[in-house]
Amino acid sequence: MKPSSNFQMVFDRMTLPGLRIYLYLGFAALLFLLFVLGERNALAGGLICLFLGIPGLLFRWTFAPILVLILSFYFMLAPAGVPMSRAFVEEVPSLQLTDLLITAAVLVYLIAQYRVNSLLSQAFPLERPLIHRTAIPDEPPLDAPAQRPNTSVHDSEVKSILIQGVVFTLASLVGWVFLYYPPIGARGFPSTTVRFWIAVWSIAGSMMVGHVVLSYLSWRNMRRDEASMILRDALWWETRREQERLHHWRQWYRSGRPEPLIANDVEQQSERSERK
Repeated sequence: MKPSSNFQMVFDRMTLPGLRIYLYLGFAALLFLLFVLGERNALAGGLICLFLGIPGLLFRWTFAPILVLILSFYFMLAPAGVPMSRAFVEEVPSLQLTDLLITAAVLVYLIAQYRVNSLLSQAFPLERPLIHRTAIPDEPPLDAPAQRPNTSVHDSEVKSILIQGVVFTLASLVGWVFLYYPPIGARGFPSTTVRFWIAVWSIAGSMMVGHVVLSYLSWRNMRRDEASMILRDALWWETRREQERLHHWRQWYRSGRPEPLIANDVEQQSERSERK
């Protein structure tokens, strides 16, 4: 693709009202991140995140959110860019207001970035490999990823995104306090080890609870035929051996043939012959 076509594509995207909301929101979050990192004497890190995040929003770079997340976390720990002391690894730094502001800025940017991707590329991940089957020439595939309509974006979503940023930032504050002051004693283990295992079990427990809740909600939204199909499949999987044995004997009875030898009977007869 030529550079002129790239800039024309960006200009066309900026004219879409729904997409423009998320682009401006992502730009504002990146500028706020630059300001906060500058207060932490990490201006270089803020500029790097800015120069990665803006093209990521405009050109839909899929690796930009991951790099911004990693770099912002790194420059929170090492504002100069290079860890200069062992405290970078061994000690747990005290919580600062700028930490919460960086968390909120990165979270708002990530939400804006992935909502831009939902409008331009696809709203949900693919459940199966994409098969490019077209019914009409020069038309998109019939099973192309579903994109979110641009007309479904409302101005009220900006308020909801900001509220989500505040809520999850406060949740991260609670998690930090929970890790910094463990509710259980170390009992001979280093404090870093206790914090590590508390974090691991907290994340694993949250994922399991979330999986159970989302699975239950998906079951509630099933149609009757879908639920019946899943129950029949589960019944077959649990009773497949018994059903195979029953159908085996039914087939023998209908055919009128001599009684067939089953694998277990063959093994028993071979053991008896060996004993004799």
